Amino acid sequence: MRKGDLFLVVEFRKLSLFDPELAELLLREPEETLAAAELAVKEFDLPKKIERFHVRFKNYTSSSKMLIRDVRTEHLRKMMWSEGTVRQKSDVRPHVISTRFECPSCGNVLTVLQLERKYREPRTCGCGRKGKFKELAKEFIDAQGIVLEEATDELEGGEQPKRINVLLKNDLVSPLNEKRTSPGSKVRISGWITEIPTTLKEGGKSTKFDWVLEANYIEPVEEDYLDIKISKQEEDQIKELARDPHVFERLVDSIAPSIYGHEKTKEGLLLQFVGGVRKERADQTITRGDMHVLLVGDPGCGKSVLLKRSVKVAPKARYVAGQGVSAAGLCVSPNSLLITNPGEMVAIKDVVEPISGDWFQQGVWKRPAEDKVKVQTLSYDLKIHSAKPATLWKLQAPSVVFRIQTASGKKVELTGNTKLLTCKNGKLHWVKSSEVKEGMSIATPRCLLEGKETTVKIVDLIQSNPVVHNVKNRVKEIVDELSRKYGSIRNAAKKLGVKENQFYWHWTNKNARGNIKLRQFLKLAEIVGKNVKEDVREISLYNGKVHKIPQFLEIRRNI
Repeated sequence: MRKGDLFLVVEFRKLSLFDPELAELLLREPEETLAAAELAVKEFDLPKKIERFHVRFKNYTSSSKMLIRDVRTEHLRKMMWSEGTVRQKSDVRPHVISTRFECPSCGNVLTVLQLERKYREPRTCGCGRKGKFKELAKEFIDAQGIVLEEATDELEGGEQPKRINVLLKNDLVSPLNEKRTSPGSKVRISGWITEIPTTLKEGGKSTKFDWVLEANYIEPVEEDYLDIKISKQEEDQIKELARDPHVFERLVDSIAPSIYGHEKTKEGLLLQFVGGVRKERADQTITRGDMHVLLVGDPGCGKSVLLKRSVKVAPKARYVAGQGVSAAGLCVSPNSLLITNPGEMVAIKDVVEPISGDWFQQGVWKRPAEDKVKVQTLSYDLKIHSAKPATLWKLQAPSVVFRIQTASGKKVELTGNTKLLTCKNGKLHWVKSSEVKEGMSIATPRCLLEGKETTVKIVDLIQSNPVVHNVKNRVKEIVDELSRKYGSIRNAAKKLGVKENQFYWHWTNKNARGNIKLRQFLKLAEIVGKNVKEDVREISLYNGKVHKIPQFLEIRRNI
């Protein structure tokens, strides 16, 4: 504390030797145990008053280690630690933890702890007053979010690394720690898993939740150059190497010495390790110091071994196998049609978009196809059959796509690397769409398996938030359900953030002016478990003309 630090780092292994029961309690109930530890620190006779002091634990046992892919609901609010690579990082932003309000009637000061994501205000005062309170002050802490990706050396086979959001607060976002959590850094993070709800388009909370790792301690796995302390003996060795005229050859020979030869390859890797100097010439042209190396050779000559060895030497380097990378560019436009195994014809975006794929590379996501997803495909014998796709890909739209149109009027939009089955001189060939020329013969089915018409509700297609007319009786039914659910209409209005007069008068009384809006109508109906989409028959924009809308829309797709 004399150094000005507002945190204390404790080794978990030492705690487990001193008090095994307390160590077990920390693993089981980390939030309560840490809060008690911080209160205990404040009881000491300190040279100055400490408002916020934090206790950090490190050096956990291997039994507490958890892979991101193995996190389940049973691990909620349990202490764990994991290693990985920082892939994304947000800016440091203030996070309010408590707010003080003043009652205008009696002057009483109310303190509200902000423990949820939604900002809370007091509802009532001890004097009995209800309504708006004067805000006096907020208490902030610094917070930051990062995305942690599993370490690649812990994956098996062709598995893709999983990711998890991590929340850093207080001293964990200090300038020193910020340097340790820059994207590409390998870190070890200990903390506990919490859940956050996802928000639906209608504004309500979804039943699906997402994981967040609330960090207690973070430490780098790889030593940063700024943290390296060179001893006197090491300094003498470095100076001695600098005076050696053959230091370059010695460094080249030190790269994978078990692989003989390949001097030029090792020289290229060494030069890439150290980089060059950025030069600006007299004519303002710039020559960058970094370089790219293309390593080409026969199979089995040691290319992968050299690269894997280089990853261990070069800071923030990452080895990525090329298997499957080329497949990431083989995609069609989102409106392209496909026939699924029930015989329904759908746009490919309706199959891929609902799937939250795993990050594969920059702008590319993938996931294995589910067993129930089958599509109609064209085989080499030019016959249609049902097949299960191996992988579903989704990538950021490229700057250039190709549109192929046949003489019969069939069209398809796809990336330049996607291949089409063509026929030339009686033989079938796969040709990239970027290489397709006018006059080529492309294999397409003359007729498709019978599909079915798709019927969608008009309400699901409305993107704005119009006013809904002639539904006041239906709203009154919903309000009655809400009153039973929350005890009274007043309680329901407070809980849902709705003005009472909306429930009592404007939305439910036919003689009153004003009508409910679509999103609020759907949200309230969802809370009480009612389906009201069929009741939406007349809508208008604010003070606009009332329009009648059909209930359903039949989508007939023509090929």
